[in-house]
Amino acid sequence: MFEQTGSSAPASFAEQLVTVDLPQLEDQVALRFERVVRAVIRRELGECPAAQAALESCSLVKNGVTMVLRLDRESDAMSVFADLGAPPDCLDHAGALGKLLEMNLHNTHPGVLFGRNRDSGRLVAFMRCHMFALDDEGEVCIGCLELLSRTVQAVRTW
Repeated sequence: MFEQTGSSAPASFAEQLVTVDLPQLEDQVALRFERVVRAVIRRELGECPAAQAALESCSLVKNGVTMVLRLDRESDAMSVFADLGAPPDCLDHAGALGKLLEMNLHNTHPGVLFGRNRDSGRLVAFMRCHMFALDDEGEVCIGCLELLSRTVQAVRTW
């Protein structure tokens, strides 16, 4: 796979990187993302018009929580965003953001981060998983969706 220098020692890591075809790797990541999303949506929704719409938007509802799946090409990771909604009436906006920051700091929900959508002002939760950590059948991704949706349900009760 990698070329070796004239000596019997393997080429340096830097020399080996020269032979890696980055555009081809990026294509593989994008194809893997498509396969995983397709598998997850088929398993969750089956074959129906709603499944086609979910494929086109890369979004679905699980346990009453709307989630959007996106490929982050810079990190080769899938990001899953879940809508927490507007801050609850019992907290002002600053109080809600402060509570989310505390949850991030104390890692109260491992693997899940909280924030605010700049455009809508709505609160969001998200997870990120490297594409090569996901299986083609979507098992790992479905587990992430389950964890994220259950976390959002729990946080919505604050």
